[in-house]
Amino acid sequence: MKGFYINKIIVIGKGKKSTIEFKRGLNVITGPSNTGKSFLFQCIDYMFGRKAIKEIEELEGYTDIYLEIVTYEKKYYTLNREIKGENIFICDGNFENWNIDSAQKKNLKHSSKDNNISSFLLNLMGIPSYIKVLKNQFGEKEALTFRSLSEWFIIDENTIISESELLYGEYKNATPKQSTLQYVIDGYVYDLDKKIEKPEVTEARISGKLDILEMNLKNNRLRQVQLNKFLNTKVNLSDDKLKQYKNELLELQKKINELNQSITELNRESRKITESINLKQQQIDKFDTLKKQYNIDLDRLIFIKENSEKLIGMKSKICPLCGNQIGNEIDESVIASCHAESNNIRINLHELEELRLEIDNERRKLEEKLKITIESISEKKESVTDYYNQIEPLKLSIDEYIKQRQFEIELQNLKKIEEQLQEEINSQIEHKKLKGNRIKPAEKPVTEKRNEFTKFLKELFYDVDNSIIKIDFSKNLLDIIINDRDRRNNGKGYRAFYKSLYFYAMILFKFQDDNYSKFILLDSPLTTFKEGDKINEEVNSTLQYKFLKKLSERKDIQVIIFENKQIPETLKDRVNLIEFTGNKTGGRYGFLE
Repeated sequence: MKGFYINKIIVIGKGKKSTIEFKRGLNVITGPSNTGKSFLFQCIDYMFGRKAIKEIEELEGYTDIYLEIVTYEKKYYTLNREIKGENIFICDGNFENWNIDSAQKKNLKHSSKDNNISSFLLNLMGIPSYIKVLKNQFGEKEALTFRSLSEWFIIDENTIISESELLYGEYKNATPKQSTLQYVIDGYVYDLDKKIEKPEVTEARISGKLDILEMNLKNNRLRQVQLNKFLNTKVNLSDDKLKQYKNELLELQKKINELNQSITELNRESRKITESINLKQQQIDKFDTLKKQYNIDLDRLIFIKENSEKLIGMKSKICPLCGNQIGNEIDESVIASCHAESNNIRINLHELEELRLEIDNERRKLEEKLKITIESISEKKESVTDYYNQIEPLKLSIDEYIKQRQFEIELQNLKKIEEQLQEEINSQIEHKKLKGNRIKPAEKPVTEKRNEFTKFLKELFYDVDNSIIKIDFSKNLLDIIINDRDRRNNGKGYRAFYKSLYFYAMILFKFQDDNYSKFILLDSPLTTFKEGDKINEEVNSTLQYKFLKKLSERKDIQVIIFENKQIPETLKDRVNLIEFTGNKTGGRYGFLE
């Protein structure tokens, strides 16, 4: 049996290595945003011929990507490509036995020769590299490539939620995609059923299109002149200089963060000191109150003692004021008692004063400490302000650099667009010449294979979603109609769900044949909520569960899903689960460790 599946992907650099291992059956990569799921998807696609991958900060220091694949004939191959490489190298055997000396160099561009990655992968799938499909309505042919075919089994997030036609996306790609589908389902290529325009209609349409193309070309070149004029007036900043600015900015920000942390800690300390000062002052206030009470008591005792002594010493027992006899109640023991109590109070007053003095000294020390702390806070705040003043010119320099780079990239893109426009103009001119000589497509037969696939697809959909009571196909099987509703008219969640199920159905249906893939990659088939969306258009949890359960049933087909959400606990033992935690202290943080 032809076909292959992905065994592992390895990204390496100097002192760095990140590895993800896959299995046949269902593989689920989960984790929060910004942990590398989409980048992992890009890396796999990159190894299958994608032109480039997104440059991210985490990629710094990494140089090469290796992809280990295994055929259904149990043969291992390891693919190698530099992060910014134009070629792919292939070596027999697994990654551990990689040998650059025995590796074969493969070009990215497809050709009938076997010196390219497309032909190599197609041959592993059982598809000859010479297969051609219809290019356009004029009967011209183009090669069937792995990249064009892979759009149905390597499906990114944007494609999966797109409102475009199920199989061919933009209308301009309808003819080759339709022809490719015919080859996949039926095993051969035939002309499409398409009406022919009258020559005068064709000429008018092409002339109008040429006018628009030439206007776009003129505007394109005018914008290039503007950009070149702007760039010629600017100093060309180097990447090294930008890196220096960024490092300086990061260092300043680090210092600011450290200072802010220190200020926070000092503010916390200041509050504690203030609380201690207030507590000491409360103690002093209580001592002062107690001192007053002691003094009142002492005055009272002195008064009693002194008057008692006077009464005892009096010669006359007659009161000089009222003339009454004074009694003999006053005893010398009263005077002694007052004397003793007064001495105790004086001792207490002395101890109280000493304690008050001690606490007051502590309060003064705390006030001095508070003063130093406040001064330190002020100094650190001044340093923060100074660092912010240093940051501003750095940001301006970086922004200027980025602006220049954006204009440079725009200029490069405009040049590519110019080439495309010129190519399209030339193509339209040729089409204009061919207006009376186009090939009339033949009627497309309804084959037995086509009927089998239709029946198979309906059964699969019914099995996963029992709310579906009717499935039809739009023209030429290029999209589906579910319960009399065009798939494209559903919300993002259900569009993605039905599209994923359709593409998986193609894998299942074609598994025993040798002209299609035996693996599929799906980026976020269930989680379609993206930043900026106001409504989370997710498929209900029951359908999500049945979908994942269905995908996990086949262990001979490889399915790789990238999802933000966690899968149900009851399914975890049925899948190869790869979890990115986004937490540097627990589990695997992300793709690039």
